[in-house]
Amino acid sequence: MSENYRLYMKDFCLWLREQAVEAKRKKNAAELTDGKEAEAYELEAGRSQAYLEVISHIQNEAEGFGLDLKELHLDSFDPYAL
Repeated sequence: MSENYRLYMKDFCLWLREQAVEAKRKKNAAELTDGKEAEAYELEAGRSQAYLEVISHIQNEAEGFGLDLKELHLDSFDPYAL
């Protein structure tokens, strides 16, 4: 893997991880009630789930291709434990 590609993937995966944590925080902060609050909760819940699925897929593919999850900042990250 070229150095530029490696650094790009490292930064990208770190950014994804940060976004997933923030989406989960926003979901937890949203109220599950009627009206606009319910819509906000559903939006944040969907966003959070999307990040979790993307990160899980990247982890699976990286392992399949023999890439080091630690180098991608995904070694100790369990998307479903958020």
